[in-house]
Amino acid sequence: MKRVLGVVLALFIVLNMAGCSPKGYPVVVGETEISAPPKKVVAFSDNIAFAIADLGYEELIVGATEGFINSGKSGVANISGQYEAELDVVAALKPDLAISPVKLSAKAEQMLNDAEIPYVVVATPENLEGLKTFYNTLARVFVGEEKYIETAEMFITKTEQELSALNTANASKDKTALIFVEEGLVATPDTLAGELVTAAGIKNAAQQFKNYEMPEEEIKKADPQVIICPKGLSDSIIKAPALNETTAVKNAAVYEVELASLLYGTSGSVSVLKEITNYVSK
Repeated sequence: MKRVLGVVLALFIVLNMAGCSPKGYPVVVGETEISAPPKKVVAFSDNIAFAIADLGYEELIVGATEGFINSGKSGVANISGQYEAELDVVAALKPDLAISPVKLSAKAEQMLNDAEIPYVVVATPENLEGLKTFYNTLARVFVGEEKYIETAEMFITKTEQELSALNTANASKDKTALIFVEEGLVATPDTLAGELVTAAGIKNAAQQFKNYEMPEEEIKKADPQVIICPKGLSDSIIKAPALNETTAVKNAAVYEVELASLLYGTSGSVSVLKEITNYVSK
Protein backbone atom coordinates (compact mmCIF):
# COMPACT_ATOMS: atom_id res chain seq x y z
CA MET A 1 0.00 0.00 0.00
CA LYS A 2 2.79 2.39 0.91
CA ARG A 3 4.51 1.58 -2.38
CA VAL A 4 1.34 2.35 -4.35
CA LEU A 5 0.92 5.65 -2.52
CA GLY A 6 4.56 6.49 -3.22
CA VAL A 7 4.10 5.86 -6.96
CA VAL A 8 0.92 7.95 -7.04
CA LEU A 9 2.64 10.78 -5.17
CA ALA A 10 5.64 10.69 -7.51
CA LEU A 11 3.32 10.79 -10.53
CA PHE A 12 1.41 13.70 -9.02
CA ILE A 13 4.65 15.62 -8.53
CA VAL A 14 5.82 14.95 -12.09
CA LEU A 15 2.48 16.07 -13.56
CA ASN A 16 2.55 19.19 -11.44
CA MET A 17 6.09 19.99 -12.52
CA ALA A 18 5.08 19.56 -16.17
CA GLY A 19 2.44 22.24 -15.71
CA CYS A 20 4.76 24.72 -13.97
CA SER A 21 6.14 27.86 -15.55
CA PRO A 22 9.73 27.77 -16.85
CA LYS A 23 12.51 28.48 -14.39
CA GLY A 24 12.50 32.14 -13.34
CA TYR A 25 8.87 32.64 -14.30
CA PRO A 26 6.25 33.95 -13.85
CA VAL A 27 7.50 37.53 -14.05
CA VAL A 28 5.23 40.41 -13.11
CA VAL A 29 5.77 43.78 -14.79
CA GLY A 30 3.27 46.37 -13.66
CA GLU A 31 -0.12 44.67 -13.81
CA THR A 32 0.92 42.00 -16.33
CA GLU A 33 2.11 38.51 -15.46
CA ILE A 34 4.42 36.86 -17.98
CA SER A 35 4.38 33.08 -17.60
CA ALA A 36 7.18 32.21 -20.06
CA PRO A 37 9.87 33.87 -22.19
CA PRO A 38 8.20 35.58 -25.17
CA LYS A 39 9.05 34.24 -28.61
CA LYS A 40 7.48 37.07 -30.61
CA VAL A 41 7.39 40.67 -29.39
CA VAL A 42 6.24 44.02 -30.71
CA ALA A 43 8.05 47.18 -29.57
CA PHE A 44 5.94 50.35 -29.46
CA SER A 45 8.93 52.73 -29.52
CA ASP A 46 12.38 52.95 -31.09
CA ASN A 47 14.25 52.90 -27.79
CA ILE A 48 12.51 49.74 -26.60
CA ALA A 49 13.32 47.97 -29.87
CA PHE A 50 16.98 49.07 -29.74
CA ALA A 51 17.24 48.06 -26.08
CA ILE A 52 15.85 44.59 -26.82
CA ALA A 53 18.50 44.30 -29.53
CA ASP A 54 21.17 45.49 -27.05
CA LEU A 55 20.23 42.60 -24.77
CA GLY A 56 20.64 40.11 -27.61
CA TYR A 57 16.99 39.41 -28.45
CA GLU A 58 16.58 41.30 -31.72
CA GLU A 59 15.47 38.14 -33.53
CA LEU A 60 12.34 38.03 -31.35
CA ILE A 61 11.11 41.43 -32.59
CA VAL A 62 8.35 40.90 -35.17
CA GLY A 63 7.02 44.46 -35.19
CA ALA A 64 8.58 47.84 -34.40
CA THR A 65 8.41 51.55 -35.12
CA GLU A 66 9.85 53.38 -38.13
CA GLY A 67 13.05 54.63 -36.51
CA PHE A 68 14.19 51.12 -35.64
CA ILE A 69 13.30 49.72 -39.05
CA ASN A 70 14.89 52.64 -40.91
CA SER A 71 18.17 51.96 -39.12
CA GLY A 72 18.58 48.97 -41.41
CA LYS A 73 16.55 46.29 -39.65
CA SER A 74 14.98 43.85 -42.08
CA GLY A 75 12.28 41.25 -41.55
CA VAL A 76 10.44 43.39 -39.00
CA ALA A 77 6.92 44.67 -39.64
CA ASN A 78 6.41 48.44 -39.53
CA ILE A 79 3.75 49.30 -36.95
CA SER A 80 4.04 53.05 -37.72
CA GLY A 81 5.51 55.93 -35.70
CA GLN A 82 6.29 56.06 -32.00
CA TYR A 83 3.24 55.93 -29.71
CA GLU A 84 0.91 55.76 -32.75
CA ALA A 85 0.99 52.07 -33.50
CA GLU A 86 -1.42 50.60 -36.02
CA LEU A 87 -3.06 48.07 -33.74
CA ASP A 88 -4.61 46.07 -36.58
CA VAL A 89 -1.04 45.43 -37.84
CA VAL A 90 0.02 44.45 -34.32
CA ALA A 91 -2.92 42.06 -33.98
CA ALA A 92 -2.11 40.41 -37.32
CA LEU A 93 1.44 39.68 -36.12
CA LYS A 94 0.06 37.66 -33.19
CA PRO A 95 2.94 38.44 -30.80
CA ASP A 96 3.28 36.85 -27.37
CA LEU A 97 3.86 40.28 -25.90
CA ALA A 98 3.75 43.98 -26.77
CA ILE A 99 6.03 46.42 -24.93
CA SER A 100 5.20 50.12 -24.67
CA PRO A 101 7.03 53.04 -23.03
CA VAL A 102 3.70 54.52 -21.89
CA LYS A 103 0.31 53.29 -20.72
CA LEU A 104 -1.95 52.87 -23.74
CA SER A 105 -5.41 54.38 -24.11
CA ALA A 106 -8.41 52.39 -22.92
CA LYS A 107 -9.40 51.81 -26.55
CA ALA A 108 -5.94 50.50 -27.45
CA GLU A 109 -5.86 48.27 -24.37
CA GLN A 110 -9.24 46.84 -25.31
CA MET A 111 -8.08 46.11 -28.87
CA LEU A 112 -5.03 44.26 -27.56
CA ASN A 113 -7.17 42.43 -25.03
CA ASP A 114 -9.61 41.36 -27.76
CA ALA A 115 -6.64 40.04 -29.76
CA GLU A 116 -5.38 38.25 -26.62
CA ILE A 117 -2.08 40.14 -26.73
CA PRO A 118 -0.68 41.03 -23.29
CA TYR A 119 1.35 44.22 -23.02
CA VAL A 120 3.70 45.72 -20.47
CA VAL A 121 4.86 49.29 -19.88
CA VAL A 122 8.61 49.86 -19.56
CA ALA A 123 9.07 53.61 -19.14
CA THR A 124 11.77 55.53 -20.99
CA PRO A 125 14.62 56.27 -18.53
CA GLU A 126 15.19 59.85 -17.40
CA ASN A 127 18.66 59.42 -15.87
CA LEU A 128 21.51 56.90 -15.63
CA GLU A 129 20.00 55.15 -12.62
CA GLY A 130 16.72 54.84 -14.51
CA LEU A 131 18.64 53.44 -17.46
CA LYS A 132 19.79 50.50 -15.34
CA THR A 133 16.22 49.87 -14.16
CA PHE A 134 15.02 50.05 -17.78
CA TYR A 135 17.44 47.35 -18.95
CA ASN A 136 16.88 45.20 -15.86
CA THR A 137 13.12 45.26 -16.43
CA LEU A 138 13.47 44.27 -20.08
CA ALA A 139 15.91 41.52 -19.14
CA ARG A 140 13.38 40.14 -16.62
CA VAL A 141 10.86 39.84 -19.46
CA PHE A 142 13.20 37.79 -21.65
CA VAL A 143 15.13 35.60 -19.17
CA GLY A 144 13.11 35.61 -15.96
CA GLU A 145 13.85 36.49 -12.37
CA GLU A 146 16.92 34.30 -11.89
CA LYS A 147 19.14 35.47 -14.76
CA TYR A 148 18.01 39.02 -15.55
CA ILE A 149 20.74 40.76 -13.54
CA GLU A 150 23.62 39.06 -15.34
CA THR A 151 21.88 39.57 -18.69
CA ALA A 152 21.38 43.31 -18.14
CA GLU A 153 24.80 43.74 -16.53
CA MET A 154 26.56 42.60 -19.69
CA PHE A 155 25.21 45.67 -21.48
CA ILE A 156 25.41 48.03 -18.51
CA THR A 157 29.03 47.11 -17.66
CA LYS A 158 30.11 47.43 -21.29
CA THR A 159 28.51 50.89 -21.50
CA GLU A 160 30.12 52.02 -18.24
CA GLN A 161 33.54 50.87 -19.47
CA GLU A 162 33.13 52.74 -22.76
CA LEU A 163 32.01 55.90 -20.94
CA SER A 164 34.99 55.63 -18.61
CA ALA A 165 37.37 55.37 -21.57
CA LEU A 166 35.79 58.46 -23.15
CA ASN A 167 36.03 60.31 -19.85
CA THR A 168 39.76 59.61 -19.74
CA ALA A 169 40.16 60.70 -23.37
CA ASN A 170 38.30 63.97 -22.72
CA ALA A 171 39.98 64.81 -19.42
CA SER A 172 42.65 66.97 -21.05
CA LYS A 173 40.26 68.80 -23.40
CA ASP A 174 39.21 72.31 -22.37
CA LYS A 175 36.62 73.07 -25.04
CA THR A 176 33.03 73.44 -23.90
CA ALA A 177 30.24 71.95 -25.99
CA LEU A 178 26.55 72.74 -26.15
CA ILE A 179 24.35 69.87 -27.33
CA PHE A 180 20.96 70.75 -28.80
CA VAL A 181 18.73 67.67 -28.61
CA GLU A 182 16.13 69.50 -30.69
CA GLU A 183 15.35 73.10 -31.57
CA GLY A 184 15.35 75.21 -28.43
CA LEU A 185 16.24 72.32 -26.11
CA VAL A 186 19.72 71.40 -24.88
CA ALA A 187 21.19 68.48 -22.90
CA THR A 188 21.18 69.83 -19.33
CA PRO A 189 22.90 67.83 -16.56
CA ASP A 190 19.59 66.77 -14.92
CA THR A 191 18.57 64.76 -18.01
CA LEU A 192 19.73 61.37 -19.25
CA ALA A 193 21.40 62.97 -22.27
CA GLY A 194 23.19 65.46 -20.02
CA GLU A 195 24.30 62.76 -17.59
CA LEU A 196 25.74 60.74 -20.47
CA VAL A 197 27.61 63.81 -21.75
CA THR A 198 29.07 64.37 -18.27
CA ALA A 199 29.94 60.68 -17.83
CA ALA A 200 31.85 60.84 -21.10
CA GLY A 201 33.92 63.75 -19.74
CA ILE A 202 32.61 66.28 -22.27
CA LYS A 203 32.48 69.76 -20.75
CA ASN A 204 28.85 70.83 -20.99
CA ALA A 205 28.19 74.54 -21.62
CA ALA A 206 24.69 74.02 -20.16
CA GLN A 207 26.04 72.68 -16.86
CA GLN A 208 24.22 75.29 -14.74
CA PHE A 209 20.79 74.79 -16.31
CA LYS A 210 17.91 72.33 -15.98
CA ASN A 211 15.05 70.64 -17.79
CA TYR A 212 16.57 71.02 -21.29
CA GLU A 213 16.20 74.82 -21.03
CA MET A 214 18.90 77.45 -21.63
CA PRO A 215 17.89 80.90 -22.93
CA GLU A 216 19.77 82.11 -26.01
CA GLU A 217 21.21 85.05 -24.09
CA GLU A 218 22.67 82.61 -21.57
CA ILE A 219 24.15 80.59 -24.42
CA LYS A 220 25.78 83.77 -25.66
CA LYS A 221 27.29 84.37 -22.19
CA ALA A 222 28.49 80.78 -21.87
CA ASP A 223 30.10 81.09 -25.32
CA PRO A 224 30.41 77.37 -26.22
CA GLN A 225 33.34 76.52 -28.45
CA VAL A 226 31.49 73.64 -30.08
CA ILE A 227 27.77 73.27 -30.81
CA ILE A 228 26.22 69.90 -31.60
CA CYS A 229 22.71 69.66 -33.03
CA PRO A 230 20.37 67.22 -34.82
CA LYS A 231 20.34 66.93 -38.59
CA GLY A 232 18.90 69.97 -40.35
CA LEU A 233 19.19 72.37 -37.40
CA SER A 234 22.59 73.97 -37.97
CA ASP A 235 21.34 76.72 -40.31
CA SER A 236 18.84 78.09 -37.79
CA ILE A 237 21.51 78.03 -35.06
CA ILE A 238 24.01 79.88 -37.22
CA LYS A 239 21.41 82.52 -38.10
CA ALA A 240 20.09 83.06 -34.55
CA PRO A 241 21.12 86.60 -33.46
CA ALA A 242 22.29 85.57 -29.99
CA LEU A 243 24.10 82.47 -31.21
CA ASN A 244 25.98 83.76 -34.22
CA GLU A 245 28.32 85.64 -31.87
CA THR A 246 29.47 82.49 -30.07
CA THR A 247 32.93 81.07 -30.64
CA ALA A 248 31.38 77.91 -32.05
CA VAL A 249 29.56 79.75 -34.84
CA LYS A 250 32.48 82.12 -35.55
CA ASN A 251 34.85 79.15 -35.90
CA ALA A 252 32.38 77.09 -37.96
CA ALA A 253 32.28 74.53 -35.17
CA VAL A 254 28.56 73.71 -35.43
CA TYR A 255 28.11 70.02 -36.25
CA GLU A 256 25.04 67.98 -37.08
CA VAL A 257 24.79 64.56 -35.40
CA GLU A 258 22.05 61.93 -35.20
CA LEU A 259 21.26 62.35 -31.51
CA ALA A 260 18.15 60.19 -30.89
CA SER A 261 19.99 57.40 -29.06
CA LEU A 262 21.55 59.94 -26.69
CA LEU A 263 18.06 60.77 -25.42
CA TYR A 264 17.32 57.12 -24.67
CA GLY A 265 20.68 55.71 -23.55
CA THR A 266 20.66 52.75 -25.93
CA SER A 267 23.94 51.37 -27.31
CA GLY A 268 24.05 53.97 -30.07
CA SER A 269 24.55 56.69 -27.44
CA VAL A 270 28.20 55.68 -27.00
CA SER A 271 28.80 56.08 -30.74
CA VAL A 272 27.18 59.52 -30.57
CA LEU A 273 29.42 60.52 -27.66
CA LYS A 274 32.48 59.30 -29.56
CA GLU A 275 31.43 61.45 -32.52
CA ILE A 276 30.97 64.48 -30.27
CA THR A 277 34.39 63.78 -28.73
CA ASN A 278 35.93 63.85 -32.20
CA TYR A 279 34.40 67.26 -32.87
CA VAL A 280 35.54 68.62 -29.51
CA SER A 281 39.05 67.38 -30.35
CA LYS A 282 39.32 69.41 -33.56
